Amino acid sequence: MKNLNVVFKESENINRLVHLAKTGTETFIYGVSDAQKRHLAYLLSEFSNMRGLYVAWNEMQARQAYADLSYLTGDKVVYLPNREIMLYDVDARSFERTYERIASLVRIRENDYQFIVTSGEALMQFLMPPEDFKRHLITLKPGDTFENLDLEQKLLEMGYERVEKVEGRGQYARRGGILDLYPVNSEMPCRIEFFDIEIDSMRWFSPDSQRSVDPCPVLDVYPAREIVYTKDEIGDISKRIEAALD
Repeated sequence: MKNLNVVFKESENINRLVHLAKTGTETFIYGVSDAQKRHLAYLLSEFSNMRGLYVAWNEMQARQAYADLSYLTGDKVVYLPNREIMLYDVDARSFERTYERIASLVRIRENDYQFIVTSGEALMQFLMPPEDFKRHLITLKPGDTFENLDLEQKLLEMGYERVEKVEGRGQYARRGGILDLYPVNSEMPCRIEFFDIEIDSMRWFSPDSQRSVDPCPVLDVYPAREIVYTKDEIGDISKRIEAALD
């Protein structure tokens, strides 16, 4: 791919497009196939040292664009899927789509991307304001102190589910002085051991074997839902609804 980049970098047309992109000039390009669009988007981002946003017509095309751009850039592509619309019993809902969206938003917030790939529909859906997203972030590390009930209340407000045994993202379990937590933005769950109200140790563990593996020096816990309300905010909303109904 690097050899091809050398060839394309000598192209007068490509260099002209790169110049237009750097100067913020509105540009229309016609007569290119879907595969060519993705390659062209990659070249413009690569040669201009600018991040890219690729918007596809629908989710199927967006996933194909994500696959193509991932091949070209490695793990530097973030895919933001559509929010799932509930037209049936909420008890049957899977939150995997929500977790995928939140994990993508985390990478965007941390500037861990070269490309964002999404669909027009997803782009039109409202997102949590960045300041609220940051406000609901919990950072845990050994030596920190937390009142047990306060930490659990915060996790519940953030959309985490209390279970007997942690097996999937968005879950937590409490057994005495041990808190098992699987953040939605994490590849593995973390086992947090407390001494009274102080975090004594933190280790990643396998959700299958439930055995601890490597130490976890710090854990960022993001919300498990895209809309998060505190108890005070819920109370205020309830009062406003009641007032509107009177």
